[in-house]
Amino acid sequence: MGLSVKFSCVLFAVASAVCVVWIAKYSVVSSRNTNVEVLHGGNSVEAIRGRESCDHDRLGHPPNISFHQITTYVGPVSPSLLHDALSALMRLAIAEQHTIVLTAVDGTLLNLLRWGCIVNDNDIDIAFFLTNVPHTAVMVHYTWLRDALARHGLIDAVTDRDKARFHHSTRTVKRGRCIHRGQLMQCVLRSGVMLDAFGPETLFSSWSGIQMTDVRPVVMCWSHMGTFPCPRRSLFVLQHMTLNGALNTHDGPRPLVEFSGCVLFTKRADESSAEHRNSIVESVRNLHRCGYPSMFSAEAFEPCGIPL
Repeated sequence: MGLSVKFSCVLFAVASAVCVVWIAKYSVVSSRNTNVEVLHGGNSVEAIRGRESCDHDRLGHPPNISFHQITTYVGPVSPSLLHDALSALMRLAIAEQHTIVLTAVDGTLLNLLRWGCIVNDNDIDIAFFLTNVPHTAVMVHYTWLRDALARHGLIDAVTDRDKARFHHSTRTVKRGRCIHRGQLMQCVLRSGVMLDAFGPETLFSSWSGIQMTDVRPVVMCWSHMGTFPCPRRSLFVLQHMTLNGALNTHDGPRPLVEFSGCVLFTKRADESSAEHRNSIVESVRNLHRCGYPSMFSAEAFEPCGIPL
C-alpha cells in the first residue's frame, strides 16, 4: 500500500512538471483584461521579468517620448485606439489561426520593432493570407477577411450594398466599412481606426522578393501590453515590402521601398532630436534583451553609424 502511494505521488509530480513545461512554452500574455495567446510559443510575463537586464516595465513605454494624437481624414486617432485595434486583431488571429496567417507590416511593423508599441503612426498595416486557398484566388482572401472582421465585430455587418461597392479605388471608406483598392483592402474599423490589409499578391509579389519562409512561422512582437504577430524575418520584410515599381530608372524598373537606408531612426522632422534617437536605440536594445523581435542587428544599426 505504501509503495502504491509513493508510485502515485511520483506519477503526479511528473505530470505536474510536464504541465508546467507546456504552459511555459505556450504561454498566455495578458493585454489589459484580454488574454492573448502566443501563437507559436514564447515567454510569459513572469519569465521575461526574470530575464537578466530586461527592463520589462519599460516595454511599450519608451522614455522621453510624447504620445500624441494624429489626425487623419477619419478624424483624430490616439495611440490607445491603435493598441486596442491591434488587440482585437490579435483575438481574430487566435480564433482563426487554422485558417489565416496575419502579420504586421509597413508602419505598424516599424513601430513594433522600434518601440514595442505604436508611437508615430495613424493607421494599422497588416499582411495576410489564407492557408488553404491559392494565392492566385486574390478576392477569396480579401472577401474572407472582410467577412471575418464583421463576424468579430470590428466592422459593421456586410450588406449586399457593401458587396456591390467593394471594388472601388477612389470612393472614401466610411466607418465600419471596407473597400478593395487593387493591391490592398482599406477598412475603417468601428472604432475609427484605419486598417490597410495587404493580401498575398502584394506580400509575395515579384517586386518584393519576399518568400513564405521570410514570413512563417510568425514571431511574436511586443505590442504595448501584449503581443502581435510579426514576420519571421521582420527587418527583411519591412525593407522589401513594396506596392509599386519605379519605371524611370536608368537600369529599368526598380521597386520603391519606403524603409531603406537608416531605418532605425524616424524620418519625421519633429522627431529627429538626439533625445528621441537615443530613446529609439535604448528601446530597441531593451526589446532585444527581453527576447522580442527588434531592430537590434547590424543591418539596422550600421547604416545609422550606431554600434551594436
